Amino acid sequence: IIEKSLKDFPEEKDLLFETAQYYARKCNYGKAIQYYEASYAADEEDNKPRFTDALEGIAMIYEILGDYQKAAETQNRILETLKMEWGFSEEAVIHETESEIERLKKRITQR
Repeated sequence: IIEKSLKDFPEEKDLLFETAQYYARKCNYGKAIQYYEASYAADEEDNKPRFTDALEGIAMIYEILGDYQKAAETQNRILETLKMEWGFSEEAVIHETESEIERLKKRITQR
């Protein structure tokens, strides 16, 4: 069903996101990241500010995989989106994301 839907609607951002969710639940993390990235990119074309859900999924997967560097880099992308597209500067979500980046950086140095 997913494969047929993707053929019929290859640029549909919600379908791309749900496909990523499906693959993440199946622990097919490579495909999940691929579709999360596609969903985030498709969102850019017609929707700003973008939601960060796809990036949050990617960050979680990288942490599950133990790649704390890539998880931190993805959190930085979230932070950039919140600041540049949403115009946030002092909101709680900014501080939470910054704390998450610091937590991940500590995990990197612990290795």
